[in-house]
Amino acid sequence: MRKRNVTGSVGGRLVVYAYALFLIAPIYFIIVTSLKMAGEVTTNPLGLPEYPIIGNFVEAFTRGNIAKYSFNSVIITGSAVILSLLNAIIVSFCLHKIAHKKIGVLFYAIIMGSMLIPGVGFVTLLQLYMKLHLYNNLLGPILMGATTGLPFNVFILVGFLRTLPKEISEAATIDGCNDRQHLFLVLLPLIKSALATLGIFAFVSNWNSLLGPLILLKNKELFTIPLGLLDFRGTYTVEYNYMFAAILITSVPLVVIYLRFQSYFVEALSGGVKG
Repeated sequence: MRKRNVTGSVGGRLVVYAYALFLIAPIYFIIVTSLKMAGEVTTNPLGLPEYPIIGNFVEAFTRGNIAKYSFNSVIITGSAVILSLLNAIIVSFCLHKIAHKKIGVLFYAIIMGSMLIPGVGFVTLLQLYMKLHLYNNLLGPILMGATTGLPFNVFILVGFLRTLPKEISEAATIDGCNDRQHLFLVLLPLIKSALATLGIFAFVSNWNSLLGPLILLKNKELFTIPLGLLDFRGTYTVEYNYMFAAILITSVPLVVIYLRFQSYFVEALSGGVKG
């Protein structure tokens, strides 16, 4: 019996190590490629650089116009995250208030069912945005990012609201709280871990978004970071060393955001709601 346990433990560790290697390998490839000369990328794609070139990062930052594209990405991503969370909060609170009624169950089912609808119809979407004068300006990607993922956000927030004791809402009502005070002063502090997690998801999704800005933005001055990375792609060649250097530079905000809110992220994944 003990031998089986030892075998199972070793096998489980091997699976974990293999999965960790699978996740680390792309990161290693990006880092070593960003430090190589252009010719070394093709002659020695997986090996360490013979002479690491830190200047690739400076070249990528200046040639890729990272400062300008980062500014646009920050505006789009920050606005989209705020609007996305605000939409999800209001919709989730309304559904939570009428959850015991048939109309509440119907609305919740409709919103959840919308997650099964595939993302198609980009030609129609583009025509709609053009008629609303949202084409080729930052407001278009902001609104697209703010509405994307709403059903999932509502699903998570409604689930967290349902775990809260009813006595909390009853006490708030007795104390004379209106709906706005009940939501923002009583309920939201109790589900801040869920909000932080959804904020991280929304930030990563909008920061790395390529399709939306690619469809809605024409002026190069309005490009975001993912669109700017395409500048390193030529007609016949791709400057992978500069492109990967730019990817590392633009990944810094994602790492900082995650490290700042990782405690809330772990708490939300574990299902914990603290009062």
